[in-house]
Amino acid sequence: MGRRQYTITNLILFIGSLFALSFTVHAKAQNMNQIPVYMDKVKTNSPMVSITICEPGTNHCQTINRISLDTGSIGLRLNASVLKLKLPYVTNQQGGHVDECVDFGGGSTYAGPIQYADVRVGGLVAKKLRIQFYNDKVDLGGQGGYGGCESTATSNGILGIGPLDKYECPSSVGSCPTYFLCKEGSLECSPLSQLPPHVALDNPIYNLESNNNGFMLSFPKLNQPINGPITGKLTFGVGFQQDNSIPKKDQIFGLNKGGFLPVVFPNQLHSTLLFDTGVMDYFFPANPGNVTPCDNNSPLLYLLCPTKPVNVSLQIGATSPYRSISMVLGNPHPRLTLNPYLAVVVRRYNATLLGMPYFYGHQIYFGLPDVSGKKYPNGFVAIHM
Repeated sequence: MGRRQYTITNLILFIGSLFALSFTVHAKAQNMNQIPVYMDKVKTNSPMVSITICEPGTNHCQTINRISLDTGSIGLRLNASVLKLKLPYVTNQQGGHVDECVDFGGGSTYAGPIQYADVRVGGLVAKKLRIQFYNDKVDLGGQGGYGGCESTATSNGILGIGPLDKYECPSSVGSCPTYFLCKEGSLECSPLSQLPPHVALDNPIYNLESNNNGFMLSFPKLNQPINGPITGKLTFGVGFQQDNSIPKKDQIFGLNKGGFLPVVFPNQLHSTLLFDTGVMDYFFPANPGNVTPCDNNSPLLYLLCPTKPVNVSLQIGATSPYRSISMVLGNPHPRLTLNPYLAVVVRRYNATLLGMPYFYGHQIYFGLPDVSGKKYPNGFVAIHM
């Protein structure tokens, strides 16, 4: 799940308990480029990770669990209520601090300041990363005449690592309407009409000391809805070493600017496609192949309920010849915590999201823009069956 400057996000709010552990690190972490991805025990098809944040340049650190992993957004956002550290704010020359107010498509609002922290994942470190710390008690802009913005998100956080750009706002220059400049010690804020460099949230992977050109996600195959548990892997880097090298037979798709692929449905509807772990289902702008809808559905938004699993293919590419990818859709009931069959049609948006159900049974590589070679300037997706 994540903020979609580029696309739609998932349809439901994050819920659950908050948990954090504070400690001081005395030993150097092992040189590892993998971390486990565990599935949430409450929300359906919701991948979670644990990360460690530290006061910049120190070993005074804190590990935060149950952070949603999102390949459809950019930036690390953490709930301020779990923060135990003293972290410096992102400020301007006059001393005011930079805050952000952003709505996610699932109905959650994230409002709060941007602060610096060192971030540790496995044995890798991203130094002085810009992170948003949201808090449901913040009313950003409410006293400045720019409308209230009160956080509604209750999750521990979101790790947005999508292959979209290096910063949340492309190139970190120009206008970005979600950012505000707030007076020191108050909530009187005004929009940043011109976003200075080094203010917007970072894509955390670019800031890693190594293995920073992309990532790979792998999950076991699910043949039916279950209650788990299962564990996947997030591997940082693409092509640096044996555990992140792309097999020669894998299909590689070059991305358009913004992280999308052009896709064509069987009825010749042209759409854009994003691989998005932040979405709990397949998200289609039209029925992908006369699949039986569920009962009592709205004509604009409805679940798909085939009586038996059916294979659906989509054509990738702007023009013929296309390359195809396929997926299996099935009856979504019962809605257990791990469900490979969930699919919804939302006709009001011309966007296709291959959410978490597609990741089960696949090993998917993501190359980031500007660091994936001349052949893929906007990044790529490679799929290993």
